[in-house]
Amino acid sequence: MVELSNAGGSPSADEALVVLAAVIDRLDTSSATYEADIEALIGVGSAVWTLSGPGNEHAGSSLR
Repeated sequence: MVELSNAGGSPSADEALVVLAAVIDRLDTSSATYEADIEALIGVGSAVWTLSGPGNEHAGSSLR
C-alpha cells in the first residue's frame, strides 16, 4: 500500500469508496465472517473518507 501510494498509483477517495462498496456487495452473506468483514470494510471506508481531508465537500460525492 505504501509503495503504491509513493508511486502515485493511489485511487482518489471517491474511487476507493466505490471499490469498497463493490467489495462489500460481493461478500458472501452466508459466510461465518460476513458481519466482521462488513464492519472492517466500513471502518476502512470511514478512514478513507476522513483522510480525504477536512473541508473536502466532494469526498464521496460520486456515490450519491
